[in-house]
Amino acid sequence: MIQLDGLLRSYLKSKTLYMRRILIFSFVLAAINLSAQQALSDEGLASLYTQAKESYDQESYQSASRLFQYYLDQPGPHLVEAQYYLAISKLKSKDESGLKEIRQFITEEPQHPLAGGAYFIIGNHFFAQKDYETAADYYELVQRKQLGVKDQEELLFKWGYAYLELEEEANAKSNFDQVIDYRGKYLESASYYLGVIYFKEKNYSEALAVLESIDNGSPEYGDQVSFFGEVGMYGDIAITRWLSWRTGYVLFWGTGLALPAENLSLAGFPPAT
Repeated sequence: MIQLDGLLRSYLKSKTLYMRRILIFSFVLAAINLSAQQALSDEGLASLYTQAKESYDQESYQSASRLFQYYLDQPGPHLVEAQYYLAISKLKSKDESGLKEIRQFITEEPQHPLAGGAYFIIGNHFFAQKDYETAADYYELVQRKQLGVKDQEELLFKWGYAYLELEEEANAKSNFDQVIDYRGKYLESASYYLGVIYFKEKNYSEALAVLESIDNGSPEYGDQVSFFGEVGMYGDIAITRWLSWRTGYVLFWGTGLALPAENLSLAGFPPAT
């Protein structure tokens, strides 16, 4: 009987050790599975963020909005950046809630590298609506060093054009001068408007110098430059003929009356793009 009791205790002890080992193994296996699932989840989130950013870069803003919103519904990194791109995507998709979200982003993340560029986006929004005063106010807040070269050029040109519409010609002239230094997309337009400002100021030599720089090989502005060359050097010449640019640019419309150069109106300028 004593021997049987010993055997029973030995059996129970062995079974307990076995069960403990099974339990430990189960915990280890569960931990491995959880780690693998987490790794897959992280990989999936990274892929989702990449897809969303690619849609944004390709200007597929509605698709980007959906992808960034889905990304934000998951716990993961890049949440702040995703909030920014989601807000911009909404705004560019004509969802006005995006404007509120961009402003909120600037308020909550004022030191974030993307915050400076956010003012540029808002400025462009109001520029497109021809609210040049509000656009200029936001352009002034942009941290230019946070923009790429092309965006810097666009900022200076649109800011200059906004100043032109607001009749702040000194500021407009400064901006257009800087745009010309970039020798980029807005070179001809900035040169043209700068030439117009000089022409209004009766600074005909400067007007010609600027305009002649875009005369060669510029089908869009060639006629304008030729006209300035005909009348600009003679100072107080009354312009007695119609002047309408074949590309839709209108310096002024007369009614058959002579209009002195100083009376040229900015109101007929085309919208800048």
